Amino acid sequence: MNDHDRLLTITEVADLVRGTIATLRWWRHIGEGPRSFKIGRRVFYRESDVLAWIEHQAAGGCGDGTAASYRGQRVSSTSNNRPAG
Repeated sequence: MNDHDRLLTITEVADLVRGTIATLRWWRHIGEGPRSFKIGRRVFYRESDVLAWIEHQAAGGCGDGTAASYRGQRVSSTSNNRPAG
């Protein structure tokens, strides 16, 4: 395991991105932010994933305000969150 593959807690990531724990939890809920995973009930982030996510954001992200293209997911062109009409 190299230095950038160490596991970070949600508190450490919040400090690193200068955000709040609540923001990171919201990003997890909506599928945004750096990749994370659970071991038991605890959430962890690989430092290399967080640093890659920061670099991606600094380069302009994916342009549509989602992290889907960063995470290798398909981005839908339609949204059910828009009002009809």
